[in-house]
Amino acid sequence: MGEPKLNIQLLQNRDIHEEIFELKSAFKHLFTDIANHFPQSQLSDMYPESKGCKVSMGNELGHCPYQVLDIFRDFDKTHGHNIRVLNWWGHGLFVLVFFGEKFGKELVEKKKAAKFLENGFILPKGKNPYDYANFFKQLSGTPTPILSCEEHISKFRYLQFAKKLEMSGSMGNLKSQVLEELERILRFCRI
Repeated sequence: MGEPKLNIQLLQNRDIHEEIFELKSAFKHLFTDIANHFPQSQLSDMYPESKGCKVSMGNELGHCPYQVLDIFRDFDKTHGHNIRVLNWWGHGLFVLVFFGEKFGKELVEKKKAAKFLENGFILPKGKNPYDYANFFKQLSGTPTPILSCEEHISKFRYLQFAKKLEMSGSMGNLKSQVLEELERILRFCRI
């Protein structure tokens, strides 16, 4: 690979860096506001192993910055449960709902898993629950063979749903949209 180009114009463009900083901060604030909507007492009532909400951010997910809101934060592949809202720059805003194998099987047995599929979620396939590059391709219309919930659990030993949310309007509108989606998910998850 050749020597990288030194883009001095980009490096010295303070305005673009300020805009990026402001937007990253706005998403961190948005996710914090949404997290505060779900107190630990409420989360523990829904899922006793809940570790609460956490907002995090980084700069290197597929070479792009990202912000994450995790709700429940139990990533155990047998009994775990997590709801992740991911703002992935250059890719979009996503909601991923993870269930460990046993929790996922309960959801399927009680016919609640179908609610996700009926409401625009897919069952993404990847090397692990964090294979976002593959999930993005699937959510962007790259055709892949469709698995049933049972087949997904059997193949991956967990159940995960993913959905891309369309972003438009103000941060206030986006907050309402994300909260509405999260409330819907929480209704689906009650076993």
